[in-house]
Amino acid sequence: MQILHSFSGSIQEYEEEIADPRRYRPDRCPQCQAAHELIAHGFYRRTLVDRTFDGSIRVRRYLCRSCKRTVSLLPQFALPYLRFGITVIALFLIARLLRGHTLGAAAAAAALSDTRAKKAPVAASSASAPREGSKTRQVIAMLQREGGTTLEEIMTAMGWQKHTTRAMLSAGGSLTKNHGLVITSEKVGDKRTYSIKA
Repeated sequence: MQILHSFSGSIQEYEEEIADPRRYRPDRCPQCQAAHELIAHGFYRRTLVDRTFDGSIRVRRYLCRSCKRTVSLLPQFALPYLRFGITVIALFLIARLLRGHTLGAAAAAAALSDTRAKKAPVAASSASAPREGSKTRQVIAMLQREGGTTLEEIMTAMGWQKHTTRAMLSAGGSLTKNHGLVITSEKVGDKRTYSIKA
């Protein structure tokens, strides 16, 4: 179950405030109506697009000792089941319904075109290094070998399926987006090899 919490402030202030589980703890269970404080039960993450934010936020969860069900404390600016924040939705509706803008113009008025734009790949100089011993690190080592590696070799070494391996090597995959690497492929005969562009 989700409870909408009327939080006023920035998303950064929200993240700081929910760190303390006592701050907005419900004093009774909204599901079984048991009159005792609920137990802090961690967080879950959900995506949110707002005028100045495009990412995920933490949502605090509580557990009822009586009925053993959880309650989520959802900030009011992030409506249940909707990816876009209430500000963006309001600006879009005003532009579309009251001002008669086209869909594209209404999206631009709500600044959706900026937040929804594809993120540029990470520059190699500022890219994060994969964790030592991780599968990503192992794949990078295979790609750096003389002559590169094949899709089948990566699949066998990592125990992955073909679609997972292709996704990692694609232009929109994690090697490019998170680590700033450019993957090239070359076909010689019936064998395609992949390597990291120097």
